[in-house]
Amino acid sequence: MKTSYKNSVYNILINATTVQQASDVVLMNFERSANAAAQKSKRAAMGQVYYDKYAKGVENTTMATNTYKKGQKTKLSENFSSLEFDCHGSGCCSETIINPKLVEYVQKIRDHFGKSITITSGYRCPVHNKRIGGATGSRHSKGDAADIVVSGVTPKEVAKYAESIGIKGIGLYETNADGHFTHVDTRDVKSFWYGQNEAKRTTFGGSTPAPDLFPTSTPQPSINNNVLSIGDTGEDVRKLQEQLVKLGYNVGSKGPDGDFGSKTYAAVIDFQRKHNLKDDGIVGPLTENAIKEAIKNMEQNVVTPDVETFKIGEIAQLIPGATYIDGKSIPTWIINSKIYIRSEMQENNSVAFSISKTGPITGVTNISNLMKYIPGENIEIDSNFENYVIKVTADILNIRAGAGTNFKVIGQLRKFDLCTIITEKNNWGKLKNGTGWICLDYVQKIKKNG
Repeated sequence: MKTSYKNSVYNILINATTVQQASDVVLMNFERSANAAAQKSKRAAMGQVYYDKYAKGVENTTMATNTYKKGQKTKLSENFSSLEFDCHGSGCCSETIINPKLVEYVQKIRDHFGKSITITSGYRCPVHNKRIGGATGSRHSKGDAADIVVSGVTPKEVAKYAESIGIKGIGLYETNADGHFTHVDTRDVKSFWYGQNEAKRTTFGGSTPAPDLFPTSTPQPSINNNVLSIGDTGEDVRKLQEQLVKLGYNVGSKGPDGDFGSKTYAAVIDFQRKHNLKDDGIVGPLTENAIKEAIKNMEQNVVTPDVETFKIGEIAQLIPGATYIDGKSIPTWIINSKIYIRSEMQENNSVAFSISKTGPITGVTNISNLMKYIPGENIEIDSNFENYVIKVTADILNIRAGAGTNFKVIGQLRKFDLCTIITEKNNWGKLKNGTGWICLDYVQKIKKNG
């Protein structure tokens, strides 16, 4: 090359300061690709891998990403095409970035279960990611992540198998509040989590778990033959949480939800320390009996304050400045909405409430923060906004507490559901029924609602 291409390619290569620069010049001046713009990043990324390996002696374990034209169907594997990974944003990008390693992962999952896979979120361009409130530096924006639903298979089973084949980035979402899907990505350092709050997990049962992040002791049989610890879910966990709430402990903003997460773990630790028990965060027979004894002692000395009373299912309102039972401020939009009482008043004067008559608990607050509901008052509606009706186009659309993915999921809509939007913010729409906000990228405007 030094002899034959001295005044052309060779000079470009020795004078270029980066692989990208050299690749682009050669592509445009000599190869003249018909689709040069789409080939630039793909070609340079591949060249960088070989340059690092053979010129610098550095082995890059992360596969280069490939770039595809958005809206075009390019086959990636036996069952997947680039179209399935396209960014869902409108008017924000023209290309889709995909890591081949990610395609290998989803194809292995597809082969194992023999069921179709829906990619609910693949690539997100930076513009769309910012528009919907996604995290800065999201792996979706690098083409390294996908949220998937396997037909007829629970997200938990998908997460379990993903772990077994060595996937190191896994998020499990399996509740109506969080959604029902599994997140997988191509990161090199292990990171497992559960739900929108991203509670840490050490394993999903797909392999021998790594050492736990929390100190533990050897479990001993409980009275009900069921030792409870962080990561557990179900009715026994919910009953434990109800007992802790009754004793005045904070188990999370959702209240007793049946998920033994970090807040419940901290509450157990706190209780154990106050009652001279081993503070290992595990609810075995000693801790279980101590909790029951504490409740019994409290009930014998309880004094009911003179406050407004509410029945389960009754509609109420929160007073301005109301806080959750743990002292955190309740968002204004919830305070401005009618709420439903979901539990009787506990001995620590707390009640659970939700913004919908059925469905997930929104939070737990002191009963002194409640007042009787007055129809038509304190519901924020922008009178200058022209309301309109939408139809949901996604299979599942999360309702969030605010306008962005950084707000927690508080409910869901299904495909073809009809709703009225009463105001917009950053491409998010507020629902007329007061339940929250939805991303308008996944709906179709039907008509104005006069």
